[in-house]
Formats: sequence, C-alpha cells, structure tokens
Amino acid sequence: SIKEWLGRVPFTEFRNVIHKDVIGQDNLDLVLANVYNYLTNVALGNPVNNNMLMAAPSGCGKTETYRSLRNYFKTEIPELTISQVDVSVITEEGIVGAGSSILVDELMENGTNGYGIVFMDEFDKKLIPSFAEGANTSAAVQNQLLTIIEGREVIGLGSFNESREQKKNAAKNNLGFGARTQDNDMFDEITREDMIKMGASYEMIGRFPLIVNYHKLSEEAVDKIIDKTLE
Repeated sequence: SIKEWLGRVPFTEFRNVIHKDVIGQDNLDLVLANVYNYLTNVALGNPVNNNMLMAAPSGCGKTETYRSLRNYFKTEIPELTISQVDVSVITEEGIVGAGSSILVDELMENGTNGYGIVFMDEFDKKLIPSFAEGANTSAAVQNQLLTIIEGREVIGLGSFNESREQKKNAAKNNLGFGARTQDNDMFDEITREDMIKMGASYEMIGRFPLIVNYHKLSEEAVDKIIDKTLE
C-alpha cells in the first residue's frame, strides 16, 4: 500500500493537501518531508531513522498536524497506523502505571509489522526531572523509551514551556552589561542544548535527528483558520 501511494502521489501533492489543514506554519514542510522520507525508506527496505521532535506552544498547530495526517492516511493508506500517545502517563518499570510499550501497542494490534507513525504527546513532560525516593523517575522512563523508539517513525510533541521559562528566568537573573533587557519571547526556538538543560539525556535527544519549531501564527493565518472553521 505504501509503495502504491508513493507511485501515484508526489511529495508536492501530499504537501499541498496537508497545508490546507495546517495553516501558517512554514516549518510544516520539514515535518511532511520527514514523513514522506520515512515511507520511502519503508518501501525500499532501507534503515529507518526519521524520528523528530516538534516544539511549539499551544495554538501553533501541533495537534492539527497530527489530526490532518491521521485523516489523510486513513483514506490514502488505511493500513498505515497514525496514533497519538500521552507520554506523561508512562511510569518507571515496577511502578503502577502505564508501561513504555503503550507507544507501539496500536501499531502491533493493527498487524502492520510495526509500520506507522506515533505522535508522543506531552513528550517534554518526561524530560523534566521528577524524583521519588531520591531517584529521578523521568530519567528512568527516558531509558525505557530508548530502544522502543529506535527504527520507527516517532514524533515527540511538546510545548517545552519549562525550557522557555528557564530561558526567561536566566535573562532576568543576568541583567547587566551585554544582557538582554527584555524577557525571551515564549515562541523562541528550542534547541537540543535547551532540552538537555531541561533534563533530557544525550542518548534520548540523539534518537531524534530532526527538531522542528512551530512559531506564533500571524494575524493573517489566524484569520484564515477562523474562516476555515466557519465554512
């Protein structure tokens, strides 16, 4: 099914369809190129290393990107699973709660041999250190996720507001010669270094070759979204 779709749908056509739903985000093209490349690698039997992280405050189009891809492939490649999993509910092994296997449960249940796209919602919440009995449980969960996300198409979603707040506080605490005189914009780009300062392990961030930042929507884009919802 993937090969058949690739044979009849060029990237530009795929891109144009999704852009009708996800309005005003130029970096959407990076996400779509990554997805298209993943499916191409699957069709060719090539190794897969297409994981990506999406950093964007609420209202920038993260959820709409997931929803649009899910609806699109439901029609175009019905066998391809597009799932969304709340990573914040995953707990350390041995503690009551959801295990890391929930990331791939839907992929395996649908009999697709693990092919599909998983959106890891609230991914950033598991980067923030959380301690129980002196141990960092967030770090333990990160270690659990390392192998399960390897060789799949996993997209980590998050607002990364904790990192944005850290950057704001750092700017406030360093007022003086050469310092920024105003707060960091809450739509500033989040980098790998920011995520590591936030609490991500080098191994975890290394599993994601691509980081995509969504930015604040323009007034024109907001107007278009409003008009679309009223249609």
